[in-house]
Amino acid sequence: MRSKRITALLVATVCSAGVLTGCNLRVATSGARCSKVGDYAQDRTYVLKCNRKKRWERGITVAFADGALAAILAKFSPPAPPSVPPTVSPQSVRPSVLPPTPITAFGDVTDRAIGSNNAQIKPGLYTSTTTGLCHWKTYDDGSADPHGTADFRGLGFLQIAVGDLRVTTEGGCQWTPAPDTPVAVPASGEGMLRVGKEIQPGVYRRPAGSLCFWQTDSGLRGTDAELRAIAISTDPQLVPLGAKDVLFQTFGCGTWTKLAAAPTQLFSVTALNAAVPSTSADSRADFTWLPADGPFTVTGTTAGVDISANGWTAQLRPATGSTLTKGLVASVTAPVGSQTATTPGLSVTGHSWTCNGSLPGAFSAFSIVDIQTNPATGAVTSLVAGFTQVCADHSFIAGGVSY
Repeated sequence: MRSKRITALLVATVCSAGVLTGCNLRVATSGARCSKVGDYAQDRTYVLKCNRKKRWERGITVAFADGALAAILAKFSPPAPPSVPPTVSPQSVRPSVLPPTPITAFGDVTDRAIGSNNAQIKPGLYTSTTTGLCHWKTYDDGSADPHGTADFRGLGFLQIAVGDLRVTTEGGCQWTPAPDTPVAVPASGEGMLRVGKEIQPGVYRRPAGSLCFWQTDSGLRGTDAELRAIAISTDPQLVPLGAKDVLFQTFGCGTWTKLAAAPTQLFSVTALNAAVPSTSADSRADFTWLPADGPFTVTGTTAGVDISANGWTAQLRPATGSTLTKGLVASVTAPVGSQTATTPGLSVTGHSWTCNGSLPGAFSAFSIVDIQTNPATGAVTSLVAGFTQVCADHSFIAGGVSY
C-alpha cells in the first residue's frame, strides 16, 4: 500500500512539472498570457508554466519530462508478469509464402519467358555438351527476329541477359548454369570455347584437311555486332586469339595447334567468287599459307613483285616510272599491264578469279607496309603488303603477305 502511495505521489509530482505524455497538458504559446499563476501547459517542445506576470514561460523540455516519468514508473512499479504467447489453433496457421523459383536447368524450349518468376528461365550463362547439332535463339523484343543466335556441336554456351524476353533452344541440349572455371571440352575439340578458360590466348594453326568452320566473337550473346572473324575452308587456317576475343567457335576443324610465336612468313587470301556457282570449290577461298604448307614464293624488285602460294598469285606494280616503296598506298589501281604514270597495277589470279579491277564498278587497291631489297641484286628480300578487290558482281578478295 505504501509503495502505491509513493508511486502516485511521484507521478503527480512529475505531472506538476509538466510531463506531456503522462498528463496530456494543453498546448499554449511561450510568452502568451495565462489566467492562473502556477498552471502548466506545453508548446510541443517545452513545458510552459504560468508565471507571476501571468505569462507562459518555458521550463524543461517535454522529452526530458517524459523520460523522468518513465524512469520513476519503472523503479517503483512492480515488474510485469512474463508474457504467455497466445494459443494458436492449427486451423489458423497460414503456410509461409515461398519466394518464386525461376528455372535454372532446362532442355528444349520454345519462346520460354525469361525472368525471376516461377516457370520463367533465370538470366545467366548456361552450358551444354552434345554430340548432335544444337541451336538457340534469344529475343529482346516482341518481333520474330532473334537478338542473338548460335548453332553448335560439342560444347556450347547460352548467354541470357537481363532484358531478354524469350528464349528458344532446339536439338536436345540440356542446359545448366555455367561455372566461371573451365568446362571440359569434348574429345572432338568442337564447340564454343571461352578464350582464357577452355582455350588460352595465342596463335593457333590447323593444316589443310576437312571442311573447317571457325569464328571469333567479342561476346557470348550471339549477335552480329560481336562477330570479329569467320572462315569456312578446307585450306590451312591460322587464328590469332587476343584480348578482344571472348569466344572461339570451331566445327569440323580437327586439332588446333598453338604456335610458340606468330609466324613471320605467310600468305593469306579470303575470296568470294560470285561468277561461279556457290556449289563449286572455286566459289570461295579462305586460307593462311605458311612455307611449311608447300611452295611459297615472293619474287621481283621494287619495279614489281609477285607473291604465289596455294594456286594463287598476286602481282603488285608501281605506277609507270615509279617504284614500290615503304608506305605506298595505291587507292586506285588498274590490271597489271595497264598501269599508267598515275595508276599502279594490281592483278590477282587463282581458282577462276576473274575480277582484277577490269569489270565496271570494280574497286582495286593495295598498300606496301614495308619492303626491303638486296643492295647488290635489287631482289626483294622482305615484304609486308595487303591488297583488296571488290567487283560489280559482288565478288571480293582480300589478302596479305608477310615475307
